[in-house]
Amino acid sequence: MYYLTMIIPAFNVDDCLDTAMDSIINQTIGFENIEVIIVDDCSTDNTRQIINEYTNKYDNCKGIFLEKNNGGAGIPRNVGIKQASSKYLMFIDPDDEWEKDACEVYYNKIVETGADLVYSHWTFVAGDKLSKTSHNFLKEEKEYVFDDNKDNIINYHKYYRPGMCAGIYDKQFVLNHHLECPNELGEDGYFTLETIFNAKKIVFIEYYGYYNKLRDTDEKTSITNIRDEEKFKSRINAVYLMYNLLKKYHAENNLFVVYDEMRVLIYQAYTLMPGISWNKRKIFFKEIHELEKELNIKDFDVIHFKILNYFIANEHYSIAAFISEILGRVYDSPVLRKMMRKVSFLISTQY
Repeated sequence: MYYLTMIIPAFNVDDCLDTAMDSIINQTIGFENIEVIIVDDCSTDNTRQIINEYTNKYDNCKGIFLEKNNGGAGIPRNVGIKQASSKYLMFIDPDDEWEKDACEVYYNKIVETGADLVYSHWTFVAGDKLSKTSHNFLKEEKEYVFDDNKDNIINYHKYYRPGMCAGIYDKQFVLNHHLECPNELGEDGYFTLETIFNAKKIVFIEYYGYYNKLRDTDEKTSITNIRDEEKFKSRINAVYLMYNLLKKYHAENNLFVVYDEMRVLIYQAYTLMPGISWNKRKIFFKEIHELEKELNIKDFDVIHFKILNYFIANEHYSIAAFISEILGRVYDSPVLRKMMRKVSFLISTQY
């Protein structure tokens, strides 16, 4: 019986999957104790061949090849969860890496505490630039037990952080509560939020065991850097999904996570890729304005989002579209995009 199952969603990742796998193979807990499930979302490069090489070489590696592309990591992750045979679940994106002791640290803690979820900080990696996350409320290792006062719902912002990785989940807890990723961008934040809403016990550890690497080359880029109409619509849908989830659990008075999704949406709109017409850009900004009105969102606390949203809130769609056209062309260049990202690291607040 494996100690844990590591689930990897994959799509056209023949340039980075080996690095992620190396970080799993070299785990101090022992690779033979880890079940690895790689779910391929109809890759068109050599990803399938690489997966087959691992499954042929290692008995604990399983490859699943979906029949149609789903456009994101949500469905592949759901498939991996259903196929997992061990008691605990961990997730890694194929362009990321683990510290060598990560599986051991998370596994020992969830076994020791009997928690539904054990999670931690992580480190962003953009080229040679590292940025450690920090959370406004989670500052030290601590166990949180929730009862009928529903603190995990009312004050979810104290425990929530986006992303399914950098943690370990009790599989039976996930299955019992039918926790699944939606097929939209931001699916991992949705999964984590619903996990916290249903948890009876979570444990936060002061640990940096996960490296979230921003995949960005001239040939390939991560899904977060694709800024077309389809991805914009998916971000709109993600906002509604989060808002409806808050309403489902009667937490709509706390729009913390919706603000988070709106910031991502605004960033996406202002960096739309070249080729999208001026009129369509204006329509997109109007959609954001209508969404903010519906959700009663008036302002943002981060200075550059406050500035960018000014033109949306005041219906200056032509100015917003003009800025979007410029930033979109800048962002379309890998060199300039990396420069923008370094600036973002300096002025953004991470939690």
